[in-house]
Amino acid sequence: MAFVPIKIYLSLTGVAILCLAGCSHNIVQKQVVPDIPKDRYTRIVRLDNPEGLPDRTLAGVVHVTGSSAVCTDYPREEIIKSLDDLPEMEKKAFPYFDHYAIRDGAETPGYVSLASGYQAVVWRKEKDPQCRYKVQIILPEHTWRRGDHDGADKSTFSW
Repeated sequence: MAFVPIKIYLSLTGVAILCLAGCSHNIVQKQVVPDIPKDRYTRIVRLDNPEGLPDRTLAGVVHVTGSSAVCTDYPREEIIKSLDDLPEMEKKAFPYFDHYAIRDGAETPGYVSLASGYQAVVWRKEKDPQCRYKVQIILPEHTWRRGDHDGADKSTFSW
């Protein structure tokens, strides 16, 4: 049997379970884009990570175009007027984020920008007009969750 990373296996298993359950949700295609267009947006959602280091307090930004009903499952959201409202450190980090366009056929309901390590799955929810497109944020894998403490020597003689 070929080696399959556990994250991919769990993701595929989750998608398969949802498909078998007959949910009215569909995964919407994300397309990598080099940058977010400088258009006017109806709403800009800042995904705040207050526990991050000073240069990692911004988990991502969701740009909503037109009258699209786009929401996220991220617990700490803040609506901002423009990217100029970001603190200086976050403004400098933003160009290095991964940028995606949310495409649903010919429609582009929004854009997602995520810090390195974060991932997103976009769901189309047919029965929810207030949140037709839901951006599910997948948190980065941290070494402390696995018991490794950033390569620290765990011996009793290590100071």
